[in-house]
Amino acid sequence: MSGALAGRVVRYWKFSIGIWLVLTVSACGIVTGWVNSVGLIPTVIPRWNQIVNDGESVRLPSNMPSARAENLFNKAFPKDRLASSVVLALHREGSPLTSSDRSFIENDLVPRLSAIQTESGTTIKRVRGFNDPHIGKILDKKTGEATLVIADLEHDFLDQRNKLTIDRVQQLIDPEHGLLRSKVPAGLQISLGGSATVGRDLLTTVEEDAGRLQWWPLLIVLGLALAVYRAPYLALIPIVVVFSSLQITLAVLILLAWAGSSGFDPLTALRPFSGLRTFVSVIVYGAGLNYCLFLIARYRGQLERGNSVDSALTKTLQQLRGMVIASVGTIGCGVGTMLIASFGKYQLVGGAMALSLGITLLCSLTLLPALLKLTGKYVFWPRAIENGVTNPVTARSTSGLWVQSIPTFAERAWERLHLHPTLVWLSVVALMLPFALVGILFHNQTSFELLGDLPHGKPSVEGSRAVEKYFGPGQCGPVTALLYNPQIDFSDPENFEAIESFITNLNDKKQELGIVDIRSLIAPLGLDIEMSILARGIAKRYYISTAAELEDHVMRLELLTAENAFIPASRDQLRHIETYFRETLPESIRPGTELSFLGTTASVVDLKTVTDGDQVVLDSAVLGVMLVVLIGLLRRVATPCYLICSTCFVYFATLGMTTAIFWTLNPDFAGLDWKVPLFLFTILVAIGQDYNVFLTSPMKDDQLDQDPVDEIRTTMLTTGSIISQCGLVTAGAFFSLVLAGQLSGSHQLGVALTLGILFDTTVARRILFPAWLLILNANRVSIRAENPISATPVRLQELSTSHIVL
Repeated sequence: MSGALAGRVVRYWKFSIGIWLVLTVSACGIVTGWVNSVGLIPTVIPRWNQIVNDGESVRLPSNMPSARAENLFNKAFPKDRLASSVVLALHREGSPLTSSDRSFIENDLVPRLSAIQTESGTTIKRVRGFNDPHIGKILDKKTGEATLVIADLEHDFLDQRNKLTIDRVQQLIDPEHGLLRSKVPAGLQISLGGSATVGRDLLTTVEEDAGRLQWWPLLIVLGLALAVYRAPYLALIPIVVVFSSLQITLAVLILLAWAGSSGFDPLTALRPFSGLRTFVSVIVYGAGLNYCLFLIARYRGQLERGNSVDSALTKTLQQLRGMVIASVGTIGCGVGTMLIASFGKYQLVGGAMALSLGITLLCSLTLLPALLKLTGKYVFWPRAIENGVTNPVTARSTSGLWVQSIPTFAERAWERLHLHPTLVWLSVVALMLPFALVGILFHNQTSFELLGDLPHGKPSVEGSRAVEKYFGPGQCGPVTALLYNPQIDFSDPENFEAIESFITNLNDKKQELGIVDIRSLIAPLGLDIEMSILARGIAKRYYISTAAELEDHVMRLELLTAENAFIPASRDQLRHIETYFRETLPESIRPGTELSFLGTTASVVDLKTVTDGDQVVLDSAVLGVMLVVLIGLLRRVATPCYLICSTCFVYFATLGMTTAIFWTLNPDFAGLDWKVPLFLFTILVAIGQDYNVFLTSPMKDDQLDQDPVDEIRTTMLTTGSIISQCGLVTAGAFFSLVLAGQLSGSHQLGVALTLGILFDTTVARRILFPAWLLILNANRVSIRAENPISATPVRLQELSTSHIVL
């Protein structure tokens, strides 16, 4: 920031506060929705949950196998377009269903569900139970202990429009307040499950978590800032800046998504997903707190030199210009590289984070100085600065932001580090190396299980467990195989014998392939249920396409598998099934036949393929950008390369420790949530390089050539202390994901970010980096072992800050 511009920011501080106040209040009105109720605008601005566009498959590239298969299925079987369902599992423990149970299902439950279909705002297409003439038999447990009632819905399982329908279904069967509670036979248990119910619970939980994340980080940061800085104004001002930045960012995202959903072509791809608020909050708190705390620390130093408030603010903004630009450049470029990802959610997160960084930087460079001008020197009250000298009763370090005992401890730690840098470096690396190896080994062992992400007690969790208990995991997520050949009529009797032989051979191999049952043209309701010739003729229209351009050229088979669709074993299982199909298809139909699979497992396989590929591309791009920025800043190669390597080492160690923690807490732990590794890497590397910029900026080539040890010592005991304080407060903000979140993925990301920031700001920046610098510069200075630096101790308060940018 130029001197003239910095002067204007300070001079027009009242105008700045007024503008940001208006923007923040307006943004809060858009985010909360109250702006619509006061009638200030002629149109209605939608709320966040009204414009989100969720669903993993929606964001997958259109060329992925499962996406192509779904497109083919919807064309071939337009009346059975894949969407989602609500599944009611009715069961008795240890005894078969009674006649009164079945009478209740047939005469009360199914008719009431069908009545919901006619209500406004609901999305039910059809309701089927054990009395359905087509699939009723497969909905009944052979032992008679349980039966299913399925309501097929029009929309994807993560579509917000399903929520009203599922809520109405739940109101029917609630055991305490349900409309049918008086008619439910004693002892009959009703569990609510199905993909749409899982989606409803997931979206509801994400919305609840997002609401909590509005306040939990603020409370945690306020508490930590008060404990560390002992100054209420100083603790409050960064929170005001961060809160304002976050609300304005969310409002801008809502407006952009609203424009996109209204048909404005350039913005049609900007509709967010529910969890985007969490990632935006994380980056705003992380970057915003760093900017605020570093600017305040530098401002404190200027005041201690005797500058007036206006002069101190102006000089601070001028001197922080290069550092802040480099810092926001590293973070912005780091998260911005996510725009090149194949997966739509990664692109949205990258764009939203880049937008939030721009808003946060602008707010930090204009609103923060204005608030500091408003409070003047008394921002540090009760430790106010008078006449350029800190109150001697409560004297602190040069940063003015730490208690008296810490500099003494830091000096002693420096003395030991200075005497044995190689030993210290090797010891710390040896302690962290086992966790880093765990992180490397289990880097790709991630979980895509939605049910495992939800907290216990949610209706969909209990309902899915009931369905799996009586009908097996495959009932909730069958695999659909599609055979498409424009030259073959699959309804032709000449092909019937080859198809029947293939399915018979598949049945012989089903245990080896992990298949429980096969539903096809040969056995429409499964291999164990006999059907008449007439019924088979009717079912033919279900398994062979009837659409005009694809009529009789597409055949489908439904495979019920033995494994849950989300666990890693199911992905391997699908690959084995696909290999078997390709190798054993009858010669008469194999040439020219296109084989594809769809369903939950197929989508998860493609999702993992895309995210793994994006992980490699984005990791390389982020590291490349960071390396270029650091080389340009330091005009060296060795130090930037080391900083990049150390950040990667911290990343893998953090990933390994997080995995170890959750594995210890849960022996059945299937792996970290699939979103954790990439977002941890991007955020940790980006913010880690932010710390690198602030830490290495004071180390100019000419200074380091003159006295590298003294320069390292001064930087570590001043700027390093501020980085540790920033890390502590930022880690507290990230830990709010653990306290406020209900999803296991949020807990994992919160723990990982908290550990990563603490490792980065304490271990990597305060121990490993200075030790490495001492080792690197050992041949450039003569250090007298008989007269170490402790022989002429210099108090931190006495250190000159002329070479340190705080």
